[in-house]
Amino acid sequence: MACKSEAARASSSTAPAEINPLEAFDQEKGLPQFIPRDLIENLMLDVECAAGEPDAKQFKMTRGQILVAVPVFMHPPFEYGDYVISVNDEVLEDKIHFYQILKELAGKKKPQIIRFAVARVIASVQVPKADKSIPKDMVSTQRCHYFKNTMIFFPRSSLGINIKSVNKKVYVESTDNGFNSIARRTFYIGDALLTVNDEKCTSVRKASKLLLNALKTKGIARVIVERPVEPAAVAFVRAVLLVNKANVMDPKMSDDVLTICNAELKRMRQQRVNPKKAILKTRGTETSQEIKTTESSKSGSKIKISETATEVAIGTELLNPALLEHVPEKKNVKGKKKKDDVID
Repeated sequence: MACKSEAARASSSTAPAEINPLEAFDQEKGLPQFIPRDLIENLMLDVECAAGEPDAKQFKMTRGQILVAVPVFMHPPFEYGDYVISVNDEVLEDKIHFYQILKELAGKKKPQIIRFAVARVIASVQVPKADKSIPKDMVSTQRCHYFKNTMIFFPRSSLGINIKSVNKKVYVESTDNGFNSIARRTFYIGDALLTVNDEKCTSVRKASKLLLNALKTKGIARVIVERPVEPAAVAFVRAVLLVNKANVMDPKMSDDVLTICNAELKRMRQQRVNPKKAILKTRGTETSQEIKTTESSKSGSKIKISETATEVAIGTELLNPALLEHVPEKKNVKGKKKKDDVID
């Protein structure tokens, strides 16, 4: 019994403790230890700012100094989940120190270039076709490039990916273009997901389950991706994306559009500036011809403003450049025959 208790005590002491990915970001400064150190790169970002910028209120940072929101003009070069080490060579003590530095810089009221030192997770690394982590039975016979992509479950982030399955292969159909999207930096549209943490993906249900479980329990998912290069492979993937393609009913609006619209709404509510020239004519300023036109139009149909909006699709998704097609050249319009042309 003593041997068993000692063995149990030893096993319990050596067993790795379960981690909560979201709590790990607040428990320590910087990127948590569950992220392999060889997947982290240090970068120097030089950002050109106008007078009075940057606005510290537009930044959001966790206690571990991980960025989760930045002004629109700073994306890029900033990416979601960047760990800010220093600003203008001044090492940060905590996030309060970060906001203080930004307020001091904005208070100078002059254009300047601010240098940020950040640590960032490497999202994608190309691997050879013969890599051991790639299942041999899932390798395409056509020429493709293979990548080992890394997805991290950052605080307040979203997965942001739509996938579909064809012939037991799972393809990326679309990705969310929001700043907090995990998939935005990781995948191109048309990428095939082969494995998630060394487990094969053969259906949409299995791929979704593997991704969600890996991100929630481990905080990290390593995905083997196949990207077409050969024209025949590109044509096949293009056909796959067109199969049962459904338009997104309520696509996410781009972050910069939301920011601009909110700023304009705030300005209009605060200022309430009357227009210099009214677009509607008032009585006494109309000409006789305009009065006749107005009276004659009363008997006709009036202009009605629709209460519903018309949706117009705008292509904002990240596409594999190999999937793009050349626009056919416009044929030359045949002009009139020249006078010198003689028909025998």
